[in-house]
Amino acid sequence: MSQNKDIIRRFSAWYFSKRVLPYWAILLADSFIVFLCCVFTFWITYKIQSLLVHWHAVFYTALMYSAISWIGARVFKTYSGVLRYSSFVDLMKLTYANGLSLVIVLLVSLVLRKLEVSMLVALEPLHTIVVFLLSTLLMWGLRVSVKFLFDATNTDSQAKRALIYGALTGGVGLAKNIRTQRSSEFDIRGFISHEHRIKDMNLLGVPVYTLEDDLEAIVKKQRIQALLVSPARVNEFRENQKVQDIMIANGVKMYMAHEATEATVKDGELQVEKIPLQEVSVEDLLPRSEIRVDMNSVGQQLTGKRVLITGSAGSIGMEIVRQVARFGPEKMMLLDQAETPQHDVRLMMARDFPQISCEVVVTSISRRTRMEFIFQDFRPDYVFHAAAYKHVPMMEDNPSEAVLNNIYGTKVIADLSVKYGVKKFVMISTDKAVNPRQVGRVYPVCYHPLRQCAGQ
Repeated sequence: MSQNKDIIRRFSAWYFSKRVLPYWAILLADSFIVFLCCVFTFWITYKIQSLLVHWHAVFYTALMYSAISWIGARVFKTYSGVLRYSSFVDLMKLTYANGLSLVIVLLVSLVLRKLEVSMLVALEPLHTIVVFLLSTLLMWGLRVSVKFLFDATNTDSQAKRALIYGALTGGVGLAKNIRTQRSSEFDIRGFISHEHRIKDMNLLGVPVYTLEDDLEAIVKKQRIQALLVSPARVNEFRENQKVQDIMIANGVKMYMAHEATEATVKDGELQVEKIPLQEVSVEDLLPRSEIRVDMNSVGQQLTGKRVLITGSAGSIGMEIVRQVARFGPEKMMLLDQAETPQHDVRLMMARDFPQISCEVVVTSISRRTRMEFIFQDFRPDYVFHAAAYKHVPMMEDNPSEAVLNNIYGTKVIADLSVKYGVKKFVMISTDKAVNPRQVGRVYPVCYHPLRQCAGQ
């Protein structure tokens, strides 16, 4: 199977190379199709016996039809196109050319019928129409087959499965441009359209989806790896946070297309320039300019210093731990009340940063006495405060715990930072801050670990 595929690829590479199919070859191929259709029509009409008896006349008649077909081909230049780039316009040119040739053949046949030329077969007008109708269909088939062969053999097996954002507004043109390239890096699997009238339809053989469809399910089902944004939809895509979030969450790379360049002819060969596609980073989608941090300055401040990080087992806190550890602080104190994630942090530090002295403590920042002891003993130079409850719906059902940890705990850490002369206190905002709707039943909270709750 792999050998057959390799043979087809090598044949395709030879066939689609420069000058392998000159104009005269296309003209001869079309003429040969007319010749065969003429013979075939005579055979179907008068059976094989008549064909064998009058084969000279049939041969000269088919030759005359082929020669006359050159007139239509010359007028509409059907032979000047590149077969692998055939389009609907090229197929229509074939129709016009064969229509013109048909009219000329009918007129010539009428004259020859009156002259009673014995060396030619006088086909009925209906049979002549059938000849050129079949010829047109076969010429169409030739061009479509060549284009299909080119598309099929030039799809890289490693090509990224892609959707195009925008269909009728530049998306179709982008897809055609990609498919005409040799060894394209993208395999187009569908369009995301803003036009509801083409919902559930197919364009270029792939489905059309709309923004109202379940795009996340489509991305997962089709195993989409790339999203290509058409030039006319770039601004709308920048404002479509929903689609961006879906693509980012599923690891889909995003590419924005610039305006297409024109095709050119070089050394007698049509050169179709690629539409430039630039991969988009998350920073490119922000409505503001990217803020770049001077990491060297940060490193100079943290190197050899004592750093305390609260919420070290959280998603943000753990990343802060990694980033700070890279700068080689003298000692690190990591606080979090989640035991298992804290254990993971401890293993990570022992594995990746064994040279750094690090204490991993399981405790709550709302325990002021405990925090006082830690600050007094550790004496941090810098504090990164990332300890906070962040799941809003759950905290709306547990408001007292949210207040205790997020507000009171923050106050404890901030007050102790001032008291013990911390150089810099950095508070990390939660990544899920939203407008709260309501809170549930408020249960009593004890701020002192030894005080019993009495409902006050």
